[in-house]
Amino acid sequence: MYNYIMKKNRKNNTQIYKYFPIFAALILGFGLGMILKPQPTQLNLVTTSEKDSAKQEISRLYQDDNTIKCADPTDPIKPQDRGAVFNKYLKINGYANRAVIRGCNDLDRLLAKTKQGNWVLTDVNVTLDARVNPNWQKECLIQDITVSDTEIRPENTFIDDSNFQECQKLKDL
Repeated sequence: MYNYIMKKNRKNNTQIYKYFPIFAALILGFGLGMILKPQPTQLNLVTTSEKDSAKQEISRLYQDDNTIKCADPTDPIKPQDRGAVFNKYLKINGYANRAVIRGCNDLDRLLAKTKQGNWVLTDVNVTLDARVNPNWQKECLIQDITVSDTEIRPENTFIDDSNFQECQKLKDL
């Protein structure tokens, strides 16, 4: 009887060992996948002087087009007063890679900084006077320059979805 039990236990033990290479390969593959996968770029907050430098650059690039060159007769603010409005509403995030400007007819525009260091206009629909969806707000990295909405609004679904997609594209700039 003892011999029978020992032979049976040895047989069960060898069945476990035949699956060992599969488990080892899975564990090794998972481990390598975690090590070799691209890690997200760590963003660092910038200093006040770096933010000021970004403000100066954005003003140099975009202020004239959105102030004195604003020739829309329906704009309630005179072109000569647009400079003060532009400066008041110019907001730059803590990483100095996103900014919001206010131009002609109080139209707000989101700017993004490319990997080459150039500021470009984006297709994100943003308004500084309204709360924004926290999902795309976070994706755009503008939590510190816009106010987050406390509720998801079904009537804004199309804008929220398209803004989220546009914000995802900004990572590739």
